[in-house]
Amino acid sequence: MAKKYEELDINSKTYFGFQWEDRLDSGDSISTSQWFTDEGITVSGSAISGAATYQYFDGTGTEVGGLYNATNRIVTANGDTLEQTLQIKIVQK
Repeated sequence: MAKKYEELDINSKTYFGFQWEDRLDSGDSISTSQWFTDEGITVSGSAISGAATYQYFDGTGTEVGGLYNATNRIVTANGDTLEQTLQIKIVQK
């Protein structure tokens, strides 16, 4: 499982996500996308756009220095299940 690290300001909200085209078979597409996150970070508003998936993360209510894992599990039209995990570090900019 590939790991990706992103910084999120404690006072901001933003989308993070994955580009899946390198992991999809030729002609395959994303049918469903689910996100699983550590407790303590607020998420909402996930989306699929072509071969990309996104989740909206909210840094408010967290603590500077906190680390949160977010795993995205997709199921493709061909029936493959794939996962990627990113780690979000809370910072103050």
